[in-house]
Formats: sequence, C-alpha cells, structure tokens
Amino acid sequence: MKFREIITLLKDNIKSHASTYLCAIGGIFLFIVIALVLSGDKDISDNSEVEDVKEPEFLYGICIDNYDVVVDTIRKNQFLSNIMLKHDVDYNTITRIEKTHRKTFDIRKIRPGQKHTFLISRDSIVQPVFWIYEINKTDYAVFSLTDSLNAWVGHKEVTTNIEVAEGVITSSLWEAIAANGGDPYLTLKLSDIFAWTVDFFGIQQGDSFKVYYEHKYVEGEAIGIGNVLAAYLNNAGEEHYAYYFEQNGKGEHFDREGDNLRKAFLKAPSNYRRISSTFSNARKHPVTKVVRPHHGVDYAAATGTPVVTIGDGTVIEKGWDKKGGGQDCA
Repeated sequence: MKFREIITLLKDNIKSHASTYLCAIGGIFLFIVIALVLSGDKDISDNSEVEDVKEPEFLYGICIDNYDVVVDTIRKNQFLSNIMLKHDVDYNTITRIEKTHRKTFDIRKIRPGQKHTFLISRDSIVQPVFWIYEINKTDYAVFSLTDSLNAWVGHKEVTTNIEVAEGVITSSLWEAIAANGGDPYLTLKLSDIFAWTVDFFGIQQGDSFKVYYEHKYVEGEAIGIGNVLAAYLNNAGEEHYAYYFEQNGKGEHFDREGDNLRKAFLKAPSNYRRISSTFSNARKHPVTKVVRPHHGVDYAAATGTPVVTIGDGTVIEKGWDKKGGGQDCA
C-alpha cells in the first residue's frame, strides 16, 4: 500500500471514531479533576481535626495556666505569719518578705478587707509560688515565694469613660446627683470648681445642673472621678458655666467668656453633704432638748473634710470663746 493511501485511510478512521476519542479524553480529564477534588477534601478534613491553641491566661501579669488560684481577704487582727502558715510557707520566707522587700512594699501596711491571692503550683510538689496583695483598687504587690530577689509593685489597667449627670435639685445637690445615676462625689468636684462664683450654702430646691465628667474603671468597677470636662449650674435663676482646659500639663476651669473661675475670695469655706440645722428663732437643741434661738446654719460634712478661709490672709489672733461664735476675736 502506498504512503498516500495509508494517510487517507488514517484520516477516514479518525473521522469515523472522533466522538469515541473525545469521550475517552473527556473521561480521563474528569477523572483527574475528581481525584484532585477528593485530595483537597481530605486535606480540609485533616486540617479541621487540628485542635485550637488555647490562649494563655494572665493574672497580675503572671501566666496562671500552671497554677491554682486561691483568693482571700485580709481579716481583722490577721498578720502575715497567719496568712502564710496557713499555706505552709516557711518562717524564713515570711521573714524575707517582712524585711528584705520592705522598700518594695512595707508589709506592716496591710489592712483588713483588702484582697490577697496565692498562686499554687500544680507540680508533683504542691507549693505556693507567688503571693499578691492588693494595695488599693489599682496597685498590687507581688512576692515570689521561691526567689529571694523577686518582688515588685504592679498596676492594673484603668479605663476612662465620659459620662453625663443632670437633674433638678429637690433636697440637696449630693442627693440629686445620686438620684440621677451620677457619682455623688461630683458634689465635691462642683463645689471646688464653682467655689469662687457660687455659694453652695445657698443651693435651693428647683436649682438644676448638668455635668460631663471622666469616670474611671478597673475591671469593670468604678474607682473614682477624673476631670470635670464641662459643667452647668442654675442657682436661683443665675446660670453658671465651667469648661476644662489644660495647658502645659496644668488644667483649669473657665467660664463662657474664657475667664478663669478662680477669684480672690471663696463663696463657701467647706464642702458639705447636707444642712443639719437651719436658721431659727425657736430651735429645739438636739442635746439639751431646750428650745432657743439658733441664729446660724449648720452644715454636715464627713470627718476629715477640709475647712478653709474664703481668701488669703494672716492670722492676727487666736483664742477660745466659751459662748461660741468668736465675738471677742478680731
């Protein structure tokens, strides 16, 4: 058979079986695709079986994954030795904490009611490794019970929220702020801010207020007030404004005209919570039970509240007046 005839025969054969060849090629291609998909599914299945890595847990800056945490509170008449011996801490370690680490934190200053924590190892030998004492809401002292040189004071993270308190006074500013969900200590802040412009002894029913202030939190617990950013007080129809401005690291409050609220003389010489006794010509004395004139106003304040003069000056005389009132003093 000639070469030309062979070529012609092959062409005719391919044409007649073209569909068969295409099906075969398509089948091979489909097999390859299915094999790849199945291989990918297996990899995905294998990956899904990998366990999630647990994030380490920290307390007081220490990873506690390998420790048991024992939390307690300092009790009245409880000393360091009582606390430590309860957890089998030896006397040498107790002495070291009391003397060696006194510069870090003087252990004699521990107070009843304060929280303290032991971190106890989970090894074959169970023993306390760290002791932590909470100095206050934000600071704590850490003592290593196995390392003679390891002790430090740490600080919890403090978050600050901007909050608003507003309301109308029905009895006292202190009670009005508390009744409207604000921190009652805002009363002291406001009395400091407006001390030169408002007589807080003259606050009366119907007066209103609105305050924007910083409220500080540690672990979700409110721990105190920061700066009062803006304040409004309507006292007997007279409006008072205060705006906080900080410059060169020092903050002051200014009125709407930009004038500093600090003046030469204070309107009131102390911070008070309530009026305990008003001006009267016939007041029954709380101790003697005798009805007699009371020509003055008594204000109740917490023990330790500072009492200041209304302005700078010089003391020229001091003395005791058995009648009260100091009528004979200059």
